[in-house]
Amino acid sequence: MKTLIAAVAFVAGFAGAASAAPIFALDAMIVADGPRGTADNRAEIANALGDDATTFFELGRGAIVDFTFGQLFTGELVVKERTFGDVTAYPESAMILGGRDGAFEVLTTVTNRDAQGAGFAFLFEGVYDTLRLVDTTTFARSRGFDVASIRVESVPAPVPLPASALLLAAGLAALGVARRRRPA
Repeated sequence: MKTLIAAVAFVAGFAGAASAAPIFALDAMIVADGPRGTADNRAEIANALGDDATTFFELGRGAIVDFTFGQLFTGELVVKERTFGDVTAYPESAMILGGRDGAFEVLTTVTNRDAQGAGFAFLFEGVYDTLRLVDTTTFARSRGFDVASIRVESVPAPVPLPASALLLAAGLAALGVARRRRPA
C-alpha cells in the first residue's frame, strides 16, 4: 500500500503549475495628477518602468498612477523608492491597490523609508492586471513618493498532466483496491 501511495503522489507531482517569474511594470498611466518636481528627470513616467532602479518617477503629492505588466500577476510585490538625502527628513508614502478589470482593492501602504535599497516586499494572494499607486504623502516639503521600479510575480501557467499519467494513477489505484479485497 505504501508503494501505491508513493506512486500516486509521484504522478500527482506532475500536475500543478510552472514556477512564477518576476516581471517589471511595462506601462503606466496617470489617473489623477499631482504636483511634482522636474529635477533629475523625475517627471518622466518611463523612469518607473523596467528594472533600472537608478532613475525614478515622482508620483506627485495626491496623484494616482496605474502600472500594468502585460499579463496577470500574483504573489510577491517589490517596490523600490529613491529619495536623495535623509528619508526621515522627507517622509513620503503611497497606498497600493490591486486591480482587475477596473475593480480595485487596497493591498498595503508603503513608505519611502521602507522601500529604499532592496525595496519593500509584500506578499498578496489575489490575481490582478493593474497595480494602482495613490500618493498619500502629507509632508508639505515633499512632492510625493518616488517610484524607481515595481516588480510582481507572473501567474504561473498550469502544466498539463498527460492522459497516460492519469491512466497509470487509475490503474495503480484499482490494483490497490483489488489487493485490499483479497483475503489474507
